[in-house]
Amino acid sequence: MVAVPLLTSCEHNVTSETTVHTDGSLDKKFVFDKDDSVLNILGLRREGGWRKTVQAGDSSSAPVKSYEYSTTYEKTYVSAEDANRELAAPNDSLLRITSSFEKRFRWFYTYIRYTETIHALNWLRLKPDDYLVQEDYAFIERLPAEGKPISKADEFYLSELNNRMYDVYGMRALFEEYLNVGTNLLKEQQLDQRWLDTIRVHQNDLFAIMKSKEGDMKDMPHAIHSIGIPLDTASFGSIYRSRCRPLNGKTSFISIASEGKYKYIVHLPWPLTSTNADSVSGTTVAWAPPPIKFLLKDYTMYSECRTPNYLLWLLSGSVVIFTGYLFVRPRKR
Repeated sequence: MVAVPLLTSCEHNVTSETTVHTDGSLDKKFVFDKDDSVLNILGLRREGGWRKTVQAGDSSSAPVKSYEYSTTYEKTYVSAEDANRELAAPNDSLLRITSSFEKRFRWFYTYIRYTETIHALNWLRLKPDDYLVQEDYAFIERLPAEGKPISKADEFYLSELNNRMYDVYGMRALFEEYLNVGTNLLKEQQLDQRWLDTIRVHQNDLFAIMKSKEGDMKDMPHAIHSIGIPLDTASFGSIYRSRCRPLNGKTSFISIASEGKYKYIVHLPWPLTSTNADSVSGTTVAWAPPPIKFLLKDYTMYSECRTPNYLLWLLSGSVVIFTGYLFVRPRKR
């Protein structure tokens, strides 16, 4: 079945935990409250060197049983670049995370700046600029962490924004993706150009038909036929559904990923100097971004820490003392 998956997903929890070492190596851990079918959004597998453990969940004290078990994947990378080769490789059906590690030496301190960027979930070719305005993006940026309260006015704005993003923009963007599959298939079958022009002219009519079918894209061949395009809907529909399978996987990824609840934890090696984290505890920082923050745009989490260069402090102190001594020492007459 080819449908609009953005509207029919189930919630799941994902926790990412990274320990940053002074040599640039990273210990990565991902914890999921679901089975391996959900892990497809990150592509983590034992074959890739990940250590997998499955643990039974304890929800006996909760009023509602939230999960039965959790799955944990762990792996150590020698550098951020090493991690990026796996976790940030170009792919429109996996959650992509780019890490960066920068170590800077200044006279009195050594600084480490670590960032993680979650790449935008939306890979659809239709740009959302005609559906969202700058105020919408500003609103998304100032949204608090997942679970934090917002005002009634913001709740209303968020509801309206979700409607435009999913029911308006999302429906149109998916329609154009699936129509493109059908149009390319008709071109391969060397359909007369005038019929292709008819499809282009009647795009809005086709869109209205698909909306009336609640976005069930498997009916696209019948919709194309209904505007007078001569085609065998049975044979064309079979090939069309086959061609849509990769597209179904991509749209399912957006659906699953956008319905998750995410928490990102980073353990730094030294005391913190700056961060955009939602919470800080000692040298540990954490974010809980709602998925809307990285649905349309990349979302970057950063933190910086430092440690004193004690040897240079000692050397500088010695220079100052020696210089002072030269000025105040008794001079021979």
